[in-house]
Amino acid sequence: MKHEAYEAIHLLKLPLQIESLTAYGDKLLVGTKQGHLLTYSITPRYGDQKHEPHLLGYNKNYSKKPIQQMAVVPELEILVRLSDNVICVHDITNIINPVLLTTVQRTRGATSFILNVKKHISMTGATVPTVRMCVAVKRKLQFFYWKNKDFLDL
Repeated sequence: MKHEAYEAIHLLKLPLQIESLTAYGDKLLVGTKQGHLLTYSITPRYGDQKHEPHLLGYNKNYSKKPIQQMAVVPELEILVRLSDNVICVHDITNIINPVLLTTVQRTRGATSFILNVKKHISMTGATVPTVRMCVAVKRKLQFFYWKNKDFLDL
């Protein structure tokens, strides 16, 4: 019996050049070369039905430059994006029109980033996410942690 872990399907055909993708839950975020942010909800298929993408939002003014990379931290409802070689963080409680929280100025010249999210139990017993970020800037790696709606030096 043959089992396939993944099945490649044609989901979307856009008139825009796709630069970056990220997903969380049933949402797919598409960043374009033109700086547009498209948000889709993907309905899972059952049986012979097709996956159905539903456009939730199309933000033409999200960025003036190509969206090079994106990552979501669902627990904090933030979207981290690399555009114009600098890291910006957006609040995605309203995913249709994400609000800019901060621009991490020390990341000017960045080419790539990665997030590390760990959950731990606080003294009050609540589960709290800890977010760390590593950013490649020229030949250096910069390390940050998320606190009070900003990335601070680690």
